[in-house]
Amino acid sequence: MSNPTGRSIIKYFLAVLLFYSGVLAAYRFFKTRILGRPDLSILMYHRVLDNPWASAVLTQPGMAVSTEVFDRQMAYLSKSRQVIRLTALAEAGRSLPRGAVAVTFDDGWRDNFTNAYPVLQKHEIPATIFLTADFVGTPKSFWFLSVSRLLREGNFTGADLSDIVRKATGIQSGSDTRPAADHTGVTGSVDADPFIESLKDLDPETLERVIAAMRERSPAAADAGDDDKPMLSWEEVIEMQSGGVEFGSHGCSHRILTRLPGAQAQDEITGSRIIIEERLGRKTDCFSYPNGDYNAQVKAAVEQAGYLCAVTTRGDRLAAKSTDRFSLRRIAVHEGISVGPRGRFSKAMFVWHLARNL
Repeated sequence: MSNPTGRSIIKYFLAVLLFYSGVLAAYRFFKTRILGRPDLSILMYHRVLDNPWASAVLTQPGMAVSTEVFDRQMAYLSKSRQVIRLTALAEAGRSLPRGAVAVTFDDGWRDNFTNAYPVLQKHEIPATIFLTADFVGTPKSFWFLSVSRLLREGNFTGADLSDIVRKATGIQSGSDTRPAADHTGVTGSVDADPFIESLKDLDPETLERVIAAMRERSPAAADAGDDDKPMLSWEEVIEMQSGGVEFGSHGCSHRILTRLPGAQAQDEITGSRIIIEERLGRKTDCFSYPNGDYNAQVKAAVEQAGYLCAVTTRGDRLAAKSTDRFSLRRIAVHEGISVGPRGRFSKAMFVWHLARNL
């Protein structure tokens, strides 16, 4: 783990002060009782890894939490909050217990089975995992995983990456494009998160040209290889389902639906549901918008496809008088939101993060 910055230390001590002084409890009371916001949190996880900071781990820092910290988070929730299924939340509407929490995972990573599932069973926590249907049981992986690996293994500068993207998109070198902002991570190379975010606007063909150019420029990184089996198998999904985990859809291919023609978006929404239901023999009620992006047309398509609810990170906070079941807002959870300067779980940091996002 990287050394703590002055800002992170200040943030930690502020969270401790607010938590143990009772200010956080008063803040939560004000937002839920006075402002009328539901006392509800839907948590969004991606990966649970034994060591998210190891250079061999191929993931984005903002997508991972360590198994140890995840265990501590679930222990806290099991003792202090009422954890409910996402479908139960959608069915109950506003008839929810105070302090309700729903735990969700996006994408369908295999570590959800190897690392997260035992912790969920240990603390008797229900959870929902949103599967990218075309990837389950295959060696396929996400393009951003390849980019993250190339950034970690290669020695790219911001100028290198800007040049690669300009050539792939056909933009002249004098144009004002800065896809690789000058952010450096723990490895000293360009930070994965902002660069990957800048690539999401590219069409699949251009994106492939960017990745191919990165591999060509850094052959050693290209030869490092991806995880052998990064995604869940159907056998693992079925085992978790028998253990109480519910599964929803994250589309077929993880393509951002708002950037697709209507018919293709509909195929992603409906086709993924058909695949998952045929494999699991059970109705698929929940949908997670890839990248959190949706609009009125996409939302209507999800509802028309027969889903009970849909989640996003970009929705409005739940309103006092109504809850839109097809834009349920989630709180992103990763390692950094609940650890102190020494990298250990901090209940104060975790509670502060949840309270700020009510």
